[in-house]
Amino acid sequence: KDELQRASADEIMVHGWLHQTDDGITPKQRSDSKEGRFPDEVHPFQHEEQNHSVTERRRELVERLSNEHGQKPTTLGFMHCASLTEFSVPDRRLPGAMWQYQWWDRSEAARLLSFKGCERTLAEVSRELDRSPHIVGKMLQDYDIDIAKFGICEAKTLEELASEVQNGSARLMLDATTHKKLVRVVDVVLLRLYSSHKKDRLLIEVAEKYPDGRRRSASRLPGSKKCPHENSQETAIRIMKDLLGMSADGAHLIFEHKEVYEEEMDSPSFPGVRTVYRKEILEGCLKEDNTKEALRRIGLPEGHTWSVEDCKGNTKFFSWMSEQQANENKVKLKAEGSEEVSGLVMPPVGMSEKDLVEYLQSCHVDLSGFGVGAAKSLKEFSSELMHGESSLLTDAVGKVVRVVDQVLLVMVAPSDKILVEVAYVAPDGSKQWHHRLPVAKARPDESQFVTARRLLQKQIRIDANQVRLDPSKARILEECVKCPRIPGMLTVHRRRLIEATVM
Repeated sequence: KDELQRASADEIMVHGWLHQTDDGITPKQRSDSKEGRFPDEVHPFQHEEQNHSVTERRRELVERLSNEHGQKPTTLGFMHCASLTEFSVPDRRLPGAMWQYQWWDRSEAARLLSFKGCERTLAEVSRELDRSPHIVGKMLQDYDIDIAKFGICEAKTLEELASEVQNGSARLMLDATTHKKLVRVVDVVLLRLYSSHKKDRLLIEVAEKYPDGRRRSASRLPGSKKCPHENSQETAIRIMKDLLGMSADGAHLIFEHKEVYEEEMDSPSFPGVRTVYRKEILEGCLKEDNTKEALRRIGLPEGHTWSVEDCKGNTKFFSWMSEQQANENKVKLKAEGSEEVSGLVMPPVGMSEKDLVEYLQSCHVDLSGFGVGAAKSLKEFSSELMHGESSLLTDAVGKVVRVVDQVLLVMVAPSDKILVEVAYVAPDGSKQWHHRLPVAKARPDESQFVTARRLLQKQIRIDANQVRLDPSKARILEECVKCPRIPGMLTVHRRRLIEATVM
């Protein structure tokens, strides 16, 4: 990286990689060395191991660009797969490899649902991240965000941001379009809802009044933040119920096609952190068989302005407009072209070997056992952390513990059978037998539901709207053990079982 140490053009031309003879030396190099211009020894290029997170981010961006240009990655028609005894899914990371799945009866799968350890609540586990500012705080500091401003005046604390990240209401992501830019991301679902199939009028939010009496104008499509466990379909149905007082049967909503765009703005709650609202637009129209009373409540057929109070005590005002009127009021109705290709990717996690040594020494962890016998070296441990395969937390008394966090999906088909990951097939045809629930390692900076969705979409390749996650049936089991591979600290195996129902 030091420009003064870089090879010149002439030195590159005589490098051993270029037109070598049998003895590995080029004729030009031999001639020049005799004249004393270049040494006989050619120093080889040093290959630096590519950062795993960099590779994953590049793959993510390439997939999105391919998707934009019509080369869409295959997703499964999962109702068809649910009717089969077994099926296979290609591994997106390794051409020629695939995952094999089978549907097992509940009685047969019962042994896969039994784990050792004590059961804990999500609230208990979530609080642990608040005691470990080195995870969220260090991420912010690595991107030159001053966390000293958090918790001053109206700004929220670092612990509150960590809680948002842990429960999934927001995520910290990297904007790959700008160098070293970390942003807070909030997912929103919007409805482009027409009064009939003729598409003559659509619903627009025109104002909002807060519980303290303050009122502000608005010109936007009706919508809501997506809850961590929800897919777009569930959020849209909730909007229909909360804002229109209608069930999903009151409108024809098109879930197969959605438009996505992003809006970025400053966040007064978290100074120095830009917030990106990642918005999905779903289109639909009211059905003709709605009752007159139901239509009257929402200003139809006349098109009157009407209001509704949400669960937080805010009153939202709506009006029916033509598309021309909406455009005149500068309402964003559609995502245009390249807006749908997001540059948001997951940021690096973990610590470099140097940072890891400093952190462990500051916590009085004995480092003498690393790299001895079966124990991992500090470099290997750092690599594990940077892959997101584990994380370091401090317990209630301030001791460092290693946490291996896994999300296991209990996926239930309409036939009431359970999905089992049977094997992984390598490109050469060899098999690694698993016989386990579908599983993914959870990053320390993401919600368990975000991990579950990632497993569904990236590994099993299922449309998110085909599966419903049930937060009420989520279970967390923890087992604390001594791991010979990681000396000097205890390891907590945390298994999160989340039920997913095929819709």
